[in-house]
Amino acid sequence: MGDDSLELTLLRAAIAQDPCNAASWLHYGNLLLKNNFAHKAAEAFKKALELEPDSGDIRFCLGAALAEIGEHEEAAAHFRSLVGDDPGLEQPLSVARLSALMGVADCQGEMGRWKEAISTALPAVSMAIDILGHFAWFLQKAGDHDQAAFLFSVCLLLSPDNPDFLHAAGYNKMRSGRLRDALDDLGRALKLAPKSADLWYDFGVTLLRMGKREDGRSIMKKVLRLDPGFFWAYYDLACLEALEMKRDAAFKNLNRAVDCGFRDAAYLVNDTDFNAIRDDPRWVAVLERARGGAGEIPPCGKRTGKGKGPRKSMAAQTDSIN
Repeated sequence: MGDDSLELTLLRAAIAQDPCNAASWLHYGNLLLKNNFAHKAAEAFKKALELEPDSGDIRFCLGAALAEIGEHEEAAAHFRSLVGDDPGLEQPLSVARLSALMGVADCQGEMGRWKEAISTALPAVSMAIDILGHFAWFLQKAGDHDQAAFLFSVCLLLSPDNPDFLHAAGYNKMRSGRLRDALDDLGRALKLAPKSADLWYDFGVTLLRMGKREDGRSIMKKVLRLDPGFFWAYYDLACLEALEMKRDAAFKNLNRAVDCGFRDAAYLVNDTDFNAIRDDPRWVAVLERARGGAGEIPPCGKRTGKGKGPRKSMAAQTDSIN
């Protein structure tokens, strides 16, 4: 017990002097529980709850102590009271309510009522998926595509038919060079959301990175049929045409990209896909039209040219579209 022995002695003295102090009983119970005196802790928490019957903290601690000594029905009742009359958790789930909900599920599991435990924990799992998805997105924004792909794949274990998670997993796998895996995820997502221009775009970029130029070109045209303002699709078509020395088509699509919102002249200057057409008099003109500064790269799923800041073309992330 170590240093806790002295503190327990002091707390007993404080309680003897002021037995109506709920905070002292709560502190005393927590110290007892910490040192494996669960029965005594439960009694302390019950006394504290008598003094402050509306305290969620005390009720939670009492539930934990009761669960520790095997009084699972009573423990579950205390935990359930903290969740409130919101079994579907329609209201925001606080950390305290989440802990209480999992306390109920734990008790149900200890009593062998596993189906009830699964049903009870399901809303919390949904919340956990949402949090994990946000964290994976933060990793994506930070450029850690391997870790982001892994976490989005974990989300898919829990929500296998979620097109957003499939899209995000495929996007990050593509960015980390796992092209075949990316194509699989993006293909599955497209079956669920076949009219998503963003999804088709990343599918097309993956094909281009695999060296499948004609397939990629076809997909970029499909993207533009779905969303005529998607300037990165025009940009990537211009990349293909510049590599193939189709100057007129390349400049036509570059100008369309600018018309739809492309404003990253610095990126255009450094894109080696256009090396073969830089001597064309039209090059300076399209650069002037594109001046306006590089915007932030939006997350996948928010990349159309309509009112969005420019984002680096996925197909042009490497030195060449090849």
